[in-house]
Amino acid sequence: MDDKQLRARIANATDAVMSANYTEDKIKQRVTEWQEGSKDKPDTAALVTFILAENRAMTEEMLFQVLRAVKAE
Repeated sequence: MDDKQLRARIANATDAVMSANYTEDKIKQRVTEWQEGSKDKPDTAALVTFILAENRAMTEEMLFQVLRAVKAE
């Protein structure tokens, strides 16, 4: 697989992960659940931590999808 094919694979995996898990309504639902589960109103640090956790989950899922596809070849 050359670099162009790998980039295409990454783009396709990212599109699939985003459309499956990171649509506006799904993000809004997770934010609402997180806010409602907080004892106090989340501060900036808590919000940044939440955003980083979301980013990590997205990155891990995208990498998993790409590596699984490459492994299958």
